[in-house]
Amino acid sequence: MDDLHRFTEFIFGDQVGYVYAPVKRPDEWDEQFYKWPEQRAELHAWIETNSHEQNADVYLSPAVYRERSATKVSLKSAQVVWVEFDGQEAIDFHNLPKPDAIVQSSSSTHLHCYWSVNPSGVDVLEELNTRLTYHLEADSSGVDSTQLLRPPDSVNWKYEAPVQVLLAHFEPPTAVHDFKEFDSAPKVKLHTATIEEVDLLDARKLLLTKPLPASLTRRVKSEMPAAPEDGKPGQRSQFLFKIAAELAENGLTREEIVTLLYYVDDRIGKFKDRRDRMFRLCQMADMASLKVESAERLTLYTYGEVNDHVDHLEWIIPTWLHTTGQMTVTGPPAVGKTQFAMQMAVSLVAGEPFLGMTFKSKKEHRALMLSLEMDVRELRYVTQHHSKHVWPEWDKSQFIISDELGSLLQYEKIIEEVQPTVVIIDSLSELFEEDMNSGLEARTIMRWLRKVRREHHTAIILIHHDRKGSSDGKKSRGLSNLYGSFVFAKDTDTVLGLSDTGYKSVGLELELYKCRFGPKIGFRLDRDENLIYTRRSDEVKMEERNPLVASDPNATRVTESPTVNIKFA
Repeated sequence: MDDLHRFTEFIFGDQVGYVYAPVKRPDEWDEQFYKWPEQRAELHAWIETNSHEQNADVYLSPAVYRERSATKVSLKSAQVVWVEFDGQEAIDFHNLPKPDAIVQSSSSTHLHCYWSVNPSGVDVLEELNTRLTYHLEADSSGVDSTQLLRPPDSVNWKYEAPVQVLLAHFEPPTAVHDFKEFDSAPKVKLHTATIEEVDLLDARKLLLTKPLPASLTRRVKSEMPAAPEDGKPGQRSQFLFKIAAELAENGLTREEIVTLLYYVDDRIGKFKDRRDRMFRLCQMADMASLKVESAERLTLYTYGEVNDHVDHLEWIIPTWLHTTGQMTVTGPPAVGKTQFAMQMAVSLVAGEPFLGMTFKSKKEHRALMLSLEMDVRELRYVTQHHSKHVWPEWDKSQFIISDELGSLLQYEKIIEEVQPTVVIIDSLSELFEEDMNSGLEARTIMRWLRKVRREHHTAIILIHHDRKGSSDGKKSRGLSNLYGSFVFAKDTDTVLGLSDTGYKSVGLELELYKCRFGPKIGFRLDRDENLIYTRRSDEVKMEERNPLVASDPNATRVTESPTVNIKFA
């Protein structure tokens, strides 16, 4: 039995009713219904024949209907629930059952996942589909009970080189899944009413009156998603949902979000000619709002629940940086912050100690540097010096650098493509369209960084700048030294301050302005001719620090402070 036959037996089984298998041609939909199970042979012949007709895209509804009408009113039942992934590089099913069937509709990142359940009606299907989609961060347009999905052995004609739809995984269980097996997917409540086109607001007026970040306004007005090419699928659905999420994060209402999604869809044409256009856009708006509400909702735990919590921090640099943490390296111009961060990244990829500290994460690392201030010619100065240092053999292809300015969306696409474990951004100021002191834009940037860390499971190292010195020449200390909005320090786990003492015999100082998970220990550093930093043997506890340099301008030695030994787990 071929994959198509096995798949239809799996999703329809012993149900009785009409199966909907439309074909989308360039100028029309050819709608066909087949009575199941009597006309299964005719159904298979229809799919197989049309799959080989150029530009004829075959679809299949996973449900059976009471009559020849693919509406929710006529839907009888479905014995599978599903989610649709539209471009995710990595999928974590958490503690849910593994899908019984996975259909690859184009590339390896475009998948339809199915679980067998007892035959259920519209309300049960959509409630569980929505929970699964929300929990797994899948494509929000795939929850509808009348959803159309590509069957295996058909052909996806959206690309210049047509793509075969594959049954990538098939392992049906001996018994259907009990609904309790999906209890870890939280219950979510979506709006039931669909906004009508006549009720949409004035999109241009919204863009003029709403205080949206300039990058988001530009995305809504003019940016285009990646188009299908060279066998790679397009990203229109992802593009729309990212816009919906950003609009929700900026406090827009459901009607405002749907209005602007409609405005964007007029340009990119994802749902433009579909009868369910408004329903799909409303779904996207609702799912985006749910994600924001969930992120902003305060979670309550009992003391016992905290103590018994199964998740734990996995350290990259013990107490400084965990696998989804955020570190900021700040300092005055020309102190060597970029060199410092690049040495950290090479050490990470090479598995070498950094400043005497051993990287603790068990995984192999890949570093991505968004060099937004220095281009490749300037970076070459650093890499040529670093290359003279005696490193062990390491895979240089695992340290990837981009030296072009772009939008947050473009940066996130790079992160999705590279899948780094650590992202270095040099510098934070270049992420801003306007003023770094603007609380609105600062919060938008910090929210984006939190989203990147959570969704792409990566740590972030930000390179930042100190405030200018005061008029009396005294150097400020601590978090107040960070230039810009206070939210930069609030949202960062560890803040390192790098500075030059001005005394060759003393070297440089590395201070911990903030260390959320450990002691605030400062180091004295040397930097050699290869721009490699090494730590001196003395350590300084910041809470008890004496001036690192004696008040005597001719000082050649450090005023010693008590040494604090750090033991890392």
